[in-house]
Amino acid sequence: MSQSFVLIGPSGSGKTSVGRVLATRLGVELLDASEELKGQDISVTQAFVQDPDAAQKRLNSRSRELVELTSKNPDGKYVVELPPSAPLDTAVRSAVEGARKRGVSVIYLDASLETLARRSGLGAPQPGFLGTPRAWFKELNRALQEAYEGLYDLHCDTTHADPDALADEIMRASAIN
Repeated sequence: MSQSFVLIGPSGSGKTSVGRVLATRLGVELLDASEELKGQDISVTQAFVQDPDAAQKRLNSRSRELVELTSKNPDGKYVVELPPSAPLDTAVRSAVEGARKRGVSVIYLDASLETLARRSGLGAPQPGFLGTPRAWFKELNRALQEAYEGLYDLHCDTTHADPDALADEIMRASAIN
């Protein structure tokens, strides 16, 4: 049986860790939509600081391309990791919905707000000029949860689970041995 997965979720939810395990088990490469920006001579953060609109546009375009790839080849197996904000873009959301209709499983990885904040580095002391990053982070995650609503086939809480156990759960739910 052929099966592809698109992983969505906030920063710190475990998309990369779980995606690597799934990709290894399926014998495929993890396709990360952020890699296009990471492959430049600057970091993803620097790309967004220098030109946020251009960086977001490239990220959304690459996200859409990767999602469409999963459904163009029904005999292929893909594991695609989308950046947290990708489903906020209507073209990406439409591509994800179309992929689901063609049998691609969309997995929503999430964790408690405290876990997401810790994994994202918000547990460390922050400079005073940042204001209240936890309040901002909480609001951002609320908006993302709304964007993910109705867009996934399986929701996994990664707060206390390890990537191998989550990959097992995903593969069981998708009827892959």
